[in-house]
Amino acid sequence: MANTLLGIFLCLILSACGTPSTAPTTDERGWSAGETERSKKLFVDGWTTPSRGEAAEIHKRIASSMTGSASFAYIIPTFFDPTHNSPMLTLVHQGEYPLYDLTVRILDMATFDNLVRQNNSYSDKLREEVQLRISNIAPNQSSMLKTVQLGTDPLKWNLFFNARNGFFTELLRVRRVGNEWKTALKVIRTRSPSNDQVLLEKIDSGYPLSKDGQVEW
Repeated sequence: MANTLLGIFLCLILSACGTPSTAPTTDERGWSAGETERSKKLFVDGWTTPSRGEAAEIHKRIASSMTGSASFAYIIPTFFDPTHNSPMLTLVHQGEYPLYDLTVRILDMATFDNLVRQNNSYSDKLREEVQLRISNIAPNQSSMLKTVQLGTDPLKWNLFFNARNGFFTELLRVRRVGNEWKTALKVIRTRSPSNDQVLLEKIDSGYPLSKDGQVEW
C-alpha cells in the first residue's frame, strides 16, 4: 500500500514538472504580445531611421560643415587708441560653419591706381599685392594678424578672399577725421558679373560720406 501511494505521488510530481506554464497573453499595460512587439519595432525604427526630410537636412549640414557654406571673413583695423597710427589687422569670421584653406590678397588701391597712371607692367602691379595664407578658422572666431603703420593719406584697400566655399571681396576704407581714424568696410560675393551680393557693411559713425550720403568706395 505504501509503495502504491509513493508511486502515485511521484507520478503527480513528474506530471507537474513536464507541463509547461502558459505565457501570459497581455502585459501589465493590457497590451497583447503582438501589440508590444509592434510598439518596440516602431520605437526602434523611429529612433534609428530618420525621415526623408531629416536625412536631407543631416546631409546638408554635413556638406556645409565640410565646405563652409555661406560663411565668410573680413579684416578690420583694430585701433586700441583711435588717435594712434598703428592699428592691429584683425581677421574676423562671420557665419555658422568653419572656413577652410583661406587665403587673402590685399591690394592697396592708391598704389595700384598710381601704377596704372604710370602705365607700369602687370608684373609691377602684382608686386604691390600682399598675400596672406590663413588656413582654417572656426565659426565666430577672430585672429590678430599684424600691426600696420598708417600715414596721413586715407587707406583704400581691396581684399580678395579665397576659401573652400568660393570667393568674396572686401572693400576697406580708413580715413582720418580730426584726431581719430574712421573705418568703412563692405564685403561682397560676386554671383555673376551683374550680381553682387552684399554680405556685410560696417561704417563708423563720423566716417565722411558723399553729398548723397553714401561711402565713396
